[in-house]
Amino acid sequence: MALDAVDAGADLVGVVLIPSSPRCVSLSIAHAIREALRGSAESVALATARCDDAVLQAAGTFDTVQLHGDEAPEELGAVRARFHFSRVMKGFSATAASAARWDACNLTRLVLDAAQGGSGSAFDHAALAPARAKLRTPILLAGGLHAGNVAAAIKLLRPDGVDVSSGVESSKGVKDPALVRQFIRAVRGIP
Repeated sequence: MALDAVDAGADLVGVVLIPSSPRCVSLSIAHAIREALRGSAESVALATARCDDAVLQAAGTFDTVQLHGDEAPEELGAVRARFHFSRVMKGFSATAASAARWDACNLTRLVLDAAQGGSGSAFDHAALAPARAKLRTPILLAGGLHAGNVAAAIKLLRPDGVDVSSGVESSKGVKDPALVRQFIRAVRGIP
C-alpha cells in the first residue's frame, strides 16, 4: 500500500509503530516499508515518547519521526536527544495555545490534529486560522480529512501539507487505493 500511495502522488508515507493503534505494524514490516520507500518518498515513523526502546530505535531509522502522544516538550526533547532523532514532527490536538507551544520547540513540522488522532474526527479549522499566520514551523493538517473536505481545509489554513489516515480507509486500519488516489487528486485540485 505504501508504494500505491507514492504512485498516487504522496510525498510522505507514515508507518504507525504505536502498539495501541489498530494501524500499528510490526518492526519487520516497518523496516520493509521504509526500505521500499527509499528514494521515492519521505518515510515517517509514528511513535510516542513512551514507546519501548526497540520501537524508538527503529523509528530513528526513518527519514522523520512523528511523535504523536501526550508528551511534554521536555520529554520530547529528551527522547530526541537520547535516540539522536534529527527530523522530528509533533502531532497534537490543534488549538492556538498548543500550536504556539510546539512552534517554539525547533521541530521539522507540526501536525495539527483533532483531539483524538486517527479517529477520523475533524477540528474547527476556522478557529485555528488566526493562529496559523503566526506559526514559523511548517505544518501538516490532519484530523478528519477526506477527499470531500480537504480542499476547503487547505484553502482556509494554507498548510505545508496534509496528513490522512481514516479518510482513505475502507475499514479501520485498511487503506483503500482508490480513496488514496481520490484524496491526492483533491489535495492537488485535480478533478
